[in-house]
Amino acid sequence: SDPTIREELLLRALCAVDTGRTATANSLLQEGLAADGAGSDPIAFDAWALLASLAQGSGDAGPAREAWRHACAYLPARDLERRARVHVGLAECARHDRRAHAEASHLLRATPMLDSLGRAAEAARARTRLGEVQVQLGRSEAALEHLSLAAEAHGRLGHTADEIATRRILGIVYLRQSRYDVAAVELLTALELTDGTTTDLVRSSLHLSLAYAYRGIGDFREERKHAAAAAALPGDASNILRAKALVAEADLRTGALGAIRLLERCERDLRSAGLVHDADMARSLLFEARFRAGDLGAAREILRIRPEAAHARLGQARLDLASGESRTAAGRLEVLLTDASLPVMLRISAYAYLASAKVQLDDAEGSREAAVAASRVEIPLEHVLSAENEGKG
Repeated sequence: SDPTIREELLLRALCAVDTGRTATANSLLQEGLAADGAGSDPIAFDAWALLASLAQGSGDAGPAREAWRHACAYLPARDLERRARVHVGLAECARHDRRAHAEASHLLRATPMLDSLGRAAEAARARTRLGEVQVQLGRSEAALEHLSLAAEAHGRLGHTADEIATRRILGIVYLRQSRYDVAAVELLTALELTDGTTTDLVRSSLHLSLAYAYRGIGDFREERKHAAAAAALPGDASNILRAKALVAEADLRTGALGAIRLLERCERDLRSAGLVHDADMARSLLFEARFRAGDLGAAREILRIRPEAAHARLGQARLDLASGESRTAAGRLEVLLTDASLPVMLRISAYAYLASAKVQLDDAEGSREAAVAASRVEIPLEHVLSAENEGKG
């Protein structure tokens, strides 16, 4: 427990860490901390903090958390730097345990401390992570605030890779809010910052996200350009499949030859890969293309896969209407509308088609009620231009 001995052992442990001898460092630290106690002892704190860091580096969250607990017993009063280290360390433990609320709480305490200490780089990295955690917790506005501050800080510091990563996350958050114009700005800025050190995986992810942004904006030429760029780069297999599907979807919208066959192949590949939501989106577009072309048989065949999906049930009702089976269509739609989880844009479409079915059944009052119900569905502003995040009928 002699502070002088502890200091010597701590220095030797630090030297061991520097030369990659973590087992030796652990042994030295355990020896120096054998006589446990409490009080304002910065050397003991630093020793426990180093033990915690070594445990975290090995992925041992339990021992790391215990070491931070011991470190707190020696935390000097009003020592801002060491308090910041504790909160950053405990945030890392919480991240390992997937305790997002605890991680956010520690990062919220750490960032202003790091700011006060002038540790701009550490504060920026903490804010980037805090933004990610806030996204996980569904706190989009708080996430945007932290991520924006982090991106600006990374830019000022010249930490290009960190700025690219942070702006990419910002773009994805804006995409989830259907704020496509702002998402495109952030993602394009990140793409412009890429250089020879940027991995193909990062480039591919940026291009794919930009393709979604331009789809939301309605610029299908740019959507296709970025989707094709994402599909051409080595990257995550799932994202390559998504990118190829976006290329096919863009071609379908512009009437390009062979687009339907390409989208059919992409839909099969997506479904085989377990990407059910993406496959459903592709299938709904295929249905729309066949339905508008008047090929009701082919449109009906498309709905045979996952007929329980909301878009397929709505599509079946539309086929019933087109075939003059208004009563059957109305029944399907009334059942569909009892589904509380039905996405906003599909709900509006279902009411609209129900109004049409009621007209065909000479039920003027029922048609009016359905039309009024459609007009009363609350549409978040971000859904006015696109229903991408809600699914399409």
